Amino acid sequence: LVNDTADFLFGNIASSAAKFKLSALGTSPVASVAGSTSFAASVVDQTGAGDLFTASKSGASKFTILNNGNVQINNLTTDGGVLYTGATGVVSQTAAGGAGQVLTSNGGGAPTWVSTSSINFWQRASGVVAPLNITDDLLLGGTSTGSAKFAFINNIGAGVPTASISANNGNNAAFLSGAGTLGTTNRQTLTLGSASTGDIALAPNGTTALYLAGNGVVSLNAATYANCAALTTASNVVGCAGSTSYLRLSQGAFSLVNDTADFLFGSNASTSAKFKLSSSNQQSTASVSGSTGYSALVVDNTGVGDLFTASKSGATKFVIGNNGTFQTNGAVATVGYNRIGTGTTAFGLSSANDLYITGKLEVNGGLYAPASGVSGYLQRFNGAVSPNNITDDLLLGGVSTASAKFAFTNNIGAGTPTASISANSGANGTYLTGAGVLGTTNMQTLTLGAIGTGDISFKPGNT
Repeated sequence: LVNDTADFLFGNIASSAAKFKLSALGTSPVASVAGSTSFAASVVDQTGAGDLFTASKSGASKFTILNNGNVQINNLTTDGGVLYTGATGVVSQTAAGGAGQVLTSNGGGAPTWVSTSSINFWQRASGVVAPLNITDDLLLGGTSTGSAKFAFINNIGAGVPTASISANNGNNAAFLSGAGTLGTTNRQTLTLGSASTGDIALAPNGTTALYLAGNGVVSLNAATYANCAALTTASNVVGCAGSTSYLRLSQGAFSLVNDTADFLFGSNASTSAKFKLSSSNQQSTASVSGSTGYSALVVDNTGVGDLFTASKSGATKFVIGNNGTFQTNGAVATVGYNRIGTGTTAFGLSSANDLYITGKLEVNGGLYAPASGVSGYLQRFNGAVSPNNITDDLLLGGVSTASAKFAFTNNIGAGTPTASISANSGANGTYLTGAGVLGTTNMQTLTLGAIGTGDISFKPGNT
């Protein structure tokens, strides 16, 4: 145009209504197309090898539609980046992710690449699906072993691999471990079989040892138990089919079918059996007979209970305690010493070598004390016997000075040591003190000499 600042319009003389407009002003688009048509407002048809469209700034390409129709955005050049739009509609590009990462949204802003281990806990290889971390337990129906309905635990490591199924009732569950244990928890009954189960065979080492048929017949391995191929349980009696049964099972206990028969071990004769149980009131209920270099009967209690208890009609009569002491005559509580009767020591007995007797002791024979040392209320040293408590008086024939026939009083302390002999007549007595006094009590006559006495000599001052 002659006027370099004028617009060039096509389709109308008004800029706002023109179909095509070119403008040299910096405040308007250089070229604009406005149309009201059922066709494209602008068509670019490149029959050569060049690009279809290129947008640039100051000669630097920013946006290109290539000849093959691909779009090239020169600002977005990250290899492996993913395009996304922001809140303003601007297209941006993420950083490149690492091998095996996945793209996750942050709820706004640029999405980020994360490891699959943080959002995916599974892996698939060779047609098998497994936890991504193969050491993890697998729980279904709960987030803990106790609450899960199905649990597969100890998948690796020292623990025994175990699969369990919860009964959804408290702590009840059934489990099968890699150690070969099929069990229940919470002391539930373990039931093998249901209404849809056939016969049950127990086959250790691959050989059927016990066969439980659906009709109630229990069979044993015929080769091993040739004389008892099938068990019967008629009238609670367990026995071999076609043979005599001697044991019954009732209320969880085995017993002899013949309640009056003896049970013998070691021989079939009562006189030579090593162990015998009898229900007859005319014989011992249990007896042990042996000819051995070992004890005929050994009782070994590894718990805290007593070793042996004998009772009559439920009343304890004799106990051997866990510490080896014995208690008799109804003394139940075990003490640190041996005891006959129900009393307790007043003088500190504490050893299994000590013996306490509640009642009286009668000895038909010798009663021995140590050659030296303390024995009860007496002690013996250097050939002399004295009270264990040397301040005690010694009385013979009575328990008081007045009633004793012989008395040795005031053995220590401020009193005068005195030896007295009772006349066994009222309060009459004769005494001799350490102060040199020979006298009588009760105003008796003091007589020096008797029928067998010789002369009497008085020697005051040894004269």
